[in-house]
Amino acid sequence: MRIKRLELCGFKSFVEPTSLEFSKGISGIVGPNGCGKSNLVDALRWVLGEQSAKRLRGDAMEDVIFNGTDSGRGPAGMAEVSLLLENEQPAVEIEEPSEICRRLRDAAEIQVTRRYFRSGESEYLINHRPCRLKDVTELFLGTGVGTKAYAMIEQGRVDQLVNARPEDIRLFIEEAAGTTLYRDRRLAAERKMERTRDNLARVSDILQEVDRNIVFYRRLAKRAEQYRQCQQELRTVELQLARRRLERLERGIAEIAERRRALCGRESELGAAIERLEGEREAARRQLDAAQRDLQARQGALFEVRTARERAQARLEMIEREEVESRAQTDRVGRDREETGARIAELRAAAEQRARTLEEWSAKNREGEQRLAACLGDVAAEERQVAALDGEVERAKTENVEVQRAESELRNRLHAARERESERRRRREQLAAEIAAGEAEVGRLAAELARMTADRSGLEERVASATEEASRVARDVAELRAEKASIEQASLAAAAALAEAESRLAAAEEVERGFGRYHEGVRAVMRRHAERPNGILNLVAQVIDTPPEFEKAVAAVLGERLQYVVVRTPQDAREAIRELKASGAGRSNFIPVEPRRPQRAEAAPAAERCTGLLDVVRVEEGYGPLAESLLGDAVLVDSLDHGLELWQRNGRWRTLVTLEGEVVYADGVVSGGSAGPYEERLLAQRREIRRLREEVERLARELADLEQRRSERAAALAAAERRSGTVDEARRTLLIERVTLGKDAERLAEDSSRARRTLERARGEDRRLEEEIAALVEGAAENERALLAAAARLASGDERRRAAEAELADRRGSLDAKNGAAMELKIALVRAREQEEALRQGQEQMRAQCRELERRLGQLEADAEASLARARGRGAERLELAAALERNAAEEAARAADVERGRAGAEALRQGLEASEHDLAGLRGELDRVRQERGGQDLAYAEHDMRREHTIGGIRERYQLELAEVTIDEAVEEEIEARFQTLQQKIDRMDRATVGLEAMEELGSMEERRAFLAKEKADLERAIADLQRTISNLNRMSRDRFAEAFAAVDEKFQQTFPRLFRGGRARLVLTDESDLMETGVDIHVQPPGMNLRTLSLLSGGQKALTAVSLIFSLFMCRPSPFCVLDEVDAPLDDANIDRFNEIVTDMGAGSQFLIITHNQRTMEVADRLYGVTMEEPGVSKIVSVRLQTAQSAA
Repeated sequence: MRIKRLELCGFKSFVEPTSLEFSKGISGIVGPNGCGKSNLVDALRWVLGEQSAKRLRGDAMEDVIFNGTDSGRGPAGMAEVSLLLENEQPAVEIEEPSEICRRLRDAAEIQVTRRYFRSGESEYLINHRPCRLKDVTELFLGTGVGTKAYAMIEQGRVDQLVNARPEDIRLFIEEAAGTTLYRDRRLAAERKMERTRDNLARVSDILQEVDRNIVFYRRLAKRAEQYRQCQQELRTVELQLARRRLERLERGIAEIAERRRALCGRESELGAAIERLEGEREAARRQLDAAQRDLQARQGALFEVRTARERAQARLEMIEREEVESRAQTDRVGRDREETGARIAELRAAAEQRARTLEEWSAKNREGEQRLAACLGDVAAEERQVAALDGEVERAKTENVEVQRAESELRNRLHAARERESERRRRREQLAAEIAAGEAEVGRLAAELARMTADRSGLEERVASATEEASRVARDVAELRAEKASIEQASLAAAAALAEAESRLAAAEEVERGFGRYHEGVRAVMRRHAERPNGILNLVAQVIDTPPEFEKAVAAVLGERLQYVVVRTPQDAREAIRELKASGAGRSNFIPVEPRRPQRAEAAPAAERCTGLLDVVRVEEGYGPLAESLLGDAVLVDSLDHGLELWQRNGRWRTLVTLEGEVVYADGVVSGGSAGPYEERLLAQRREIRRLREEVERLARELADLEQRRSERAAALAAAERRSGTVDEARRTLLIERVTLGKDAERLAEDSSRARRTLERARGEDRRLEEEIAALVEGAAENERALLAAAARLASGDERRRAAEAELADRRGSLDAKNGAAMELKIALVRAREQEEALRQGQEQMRAQCRELERRLGQLEADAEASLARARGRGAERLELAAALERNAAEEAARAADVERGRAGAEALRQGLEASEHDLAGLRGELDRVRQERGGQDLAYAEHDMRREHTIGGIRERYQLELAEVTIDEAVEEEIEARFQTLQQKIDRMDRATVGLEAMEELGSMEERRAFLAKEKADLERAIADLQRTISNLNRMSRDRFAEAFAAVDEKFQQTFPRLFRGGRARLVLTDESDLMETGVDIHVQPPGMNLRTLSLLSGGQKALTAVSLIFSLFMCRPSPFCVLDEVDAPLDDANIDRFNEIVTDMGAGSQFLIITHNQRTMEVADRLYGVTMEEPGVSKIVSVRLQTAQSAA
């Protein structure tokens, strides 16, 4: 194990993170004074666990944290040092290595870190894992490395090592022997054994007290056994009764469950049937709606067929009228053709006559032409009027046909609307009755539900009140149980505290009776006095009672006199001394009860703020003179300074003492520090016994008071439990009523909701029918108005048509007359012209006139042919219309029959729907009855189940037993009931408080406690024996190893000293060879040419060489992993430096040396140098140093 790296941050002057890498061999650390070199040694010592701030050159541990500089650098909040060690081989080879050594034995590297914060918190880490200071200390035990080991020596410790006590030098030998771990373990074992012995004494005292308590509780347990047997038999009997009651309840529950299952099955069947019927009803309603829609569609189709028939009939009548007119026109054309032929003949005859009479007619031609022109103008005007009237007549006929068709369609629509209106009015009458019944049912259900809600609200208030009462009673029971348990726990604690206090009192009185804290001679005298009174009265410590705050003062003044034996006369003291000599029992001091009174010093002036010590203590009766003799001249002062001031002013004051025990005697002797432990214990012993007696009395009173309170709470708890049972029963009854009302309310709410839904559906249907009726009435009114308008238009059209036809006939007659007159004029004119033309042109003009007449005749024949063609077309259309009328009549009859069938089907569906509604109402009534019956069964089931749970819960709560596990015996239930009553009366007659049921449990717990304490006592005794064996083994190994190490170190010291001093002798000597465990080690040296008796006569250099000789001897025997020498070579001259460096060089091959030096010769032997500078005031820094630079520095 060697140092590999040292890291510092915030430690003293190393504020910045600083790292130093160390190699094997010798490393030198150089630098001017005050630059912080020794802070590196302090860092090593601190990280290894140093707890003394003074050894780190500070006043408090906070001083290791960088505190800032005058240049403005602020203080650090934490100091941290990490030491990285290379673990080349196990650090220590010892038996039973510590846990930390076992865990880190095979680790290649070990890093120890210590942190300290300004808040006072500190941390230790090994390999970055938190650990304890003890772990760090054990890590280096036996290695020579530690805060007080020989591996770290600074200049100041050289003188300390040479001038150290033999016991301190022994520690270095133990470190070299590797027994420091054994010493620590031995000390720990001795402390543990002391604690174990104290525990054993306490356990023994408690065991005695427990034995006394066991005897008492065994007497109580005998009385409790009878009560327990009665209770056990009562438990068996009650379990049998409860088991039989449970069987009856379970049978009832099974029967109720079977009935419930049957009712649930019937309810399910009825529900399914109702659901099926509701589905069928909805389907029937949908079918009825579909049938009504189909009926409406059929009525619409019938209306369309009728309308088509009426249109065909109207068209046929119009064709017939057109045929009549066409025949009349044909007749007229025939007559015209005949007349034209006659006229042609006449013209031909007249042409001849006119030719003869042209002259006669030529004068008349102009007049004839004028009349003809006027007549032709009249004819043209008349023809235009005829044509206009003819068009008007045709238009009137067409309009009349359309009006007739619209009138027929309106009549059909009006008829259908009236039928639908009539049907819907009948349905509204039915719905009105249903709505009235539904409103009445809803009102009844609402009133009943309101009444039930009010009842339920009142019941809820009663349930809430009962629940609150039950909760309050339960809280009272719980509080009483908690109070009782708390009181019982407090009673047990008080009993335990009383037992412990009695045990401690007994132990203290036993110690006082045995005078265990007094000297052996005093014990012998007082024991003989107990056996045979011989003038021995008491002890000084036992006749003076001192308040705690004055114990130190009294102990300091009296000191050893507290162990004085008080005798009647000096002769009694002489006899006691003679007996002590004869028995060899030791020494003792004696003081007469009335010693000679010395002259008492003057009382202190009041202004001096002093109190006589005798005034603050209490003295046993009869020992006043004794106390006056011992304490009469002692005075209390505020402080030591005050006492010294008073002594200087008035030396007649005999003894001045402070409360801290500092004493100024009259002769000027000043005593301070702390009083001996025996003196203080002697004074405190009686006070402790008195306090324990008062505590025992107080605890006894508290225990009696707790027992009284426990009895009162037990009675109150029983009353509260009875009240709780009554309240629970009333609450269960109210809960059953609430369940019943709840189920009834649910049933009523469901019925009310169903009735409201049915009512809403009826109202919705009524509103829909009302809207439909209003729409139908409005539509019928519109149809009627339209029908009236159509009739008016038809009458008006017929009148216009007849007027137009009459006027047309008149106009046609007038036209014919005018045409005839015109024709006559034309003929006359033609005849005259023919005659004139014939006369002028001859025969050609006559032929032209004949051709003109023939053309006209052809035109008339063509008109006649066209009229015949139109007549033939109208005949075909008439035939088609007749056939259409026949088809329409047949279709109308079929449609009418279809409408009647649809109406019959809708009526049948309506009757089926009403039948379904009737069946559904019957099933719902039956379902309500089944549900009501099931609700009764549910209530009965809940009541039986509640009773069953109450029975099971009561047994479980009282006996922590499942009732189903109880087996029914063959006894008669009446006999069991009678036995139950007998046992109950017998137990009631017993007083539970005096029976002491807790005695059995207490006895068991006491016996268990006694067994536990006996085992604890045995374990403690075994532990003491084991610790004694362990201490013996540790002592044996420590002695053996110390002897071996002492011999080896002494041998090396005898070799090393002459080597460094170039002569002389030196050796190590044991101060007590008979006790190797406690012996010290002295250093005897004889430098060359000197014969010294003490080391203090050596010079500084000789002391340094002596210390170095011892350290090197220790290293040679047990090389430490590393050694730190802080300016150890400072007192040495050049010659001694060379010898010092020679040995360091030799030992540097086996150990790692860190040397802080200012000496150039020492620097030369270093394998590596580190420089420490302080470029910034107050801040240290590591710099590289060349060897030649170091050699030139001095």
